[in-house]
Amino acid sequence: MQNYELRSSTEKNSGSIILGILGAFFGALIGAIPWAIAYSLGWFVGWLGFLIGICVSKGYDLLRGRSGWSKLITIVIAILFGVLVGQVLGDFIAVWGMIDSVNFEIKISRISRLYWSVFTEDAEFRLEFAKSVAFGLVFAGLGTWRIIKDTLYDARSRKTVVYRVPVSAEQQVDEEQTVTEQTDVVE
Repeated sequence: MQNYELRSSTEKNSGSIILGILGAFFGALIGAIPWAIAYSLGWFVGWLGFLIGICVSKGYDLLRGRSGWSKLITIVIAILFGVLVGQVLGDFIAVWGMIDSVNFEIKISRISRLYWSVFTEDAEFRLEFAKSVAFGLVFAGLGTWRIIKDTLYDARSRKTVVYRVPVSAEQQVDEEQTVTEQTDVVE
């Protein structure tokens, strides 16, 4: 029969912050692609914020980012980044599609200047942009609420893990002798 001893230890915060950040932002870019495509086709895209949030979290975890406050901050910033990139990319694709439909040749650099001038001068465009981003952030928050909540809990508390370790017969005899010797000394 195998004997076990119980040991406890505090979990170490293993993982790499840098790899976690890279994974989260890579996930944000992957999640932003469906947003951009759906938006350029004129569909409501707020619910795709959920997908961005999931991709961000998965990217962070797949590249084994460090848990705790760094994960929480990275996820929140990467979600914001993903929603903004998806919105801007969707606008670019939509503008490019409109220009292409009238058979007008234009370079991407000119589209970016045109986009920026419309963004800075047209209040209605900025309002629609802000609405889409806000809906995306709400849905991304809903999609990752549990992950954010668990990460916040982990960041606030340190987990103690109790595990069983097999004890060999020699170790068990040595420990019994030590206990007997300690008992003899105490009496």
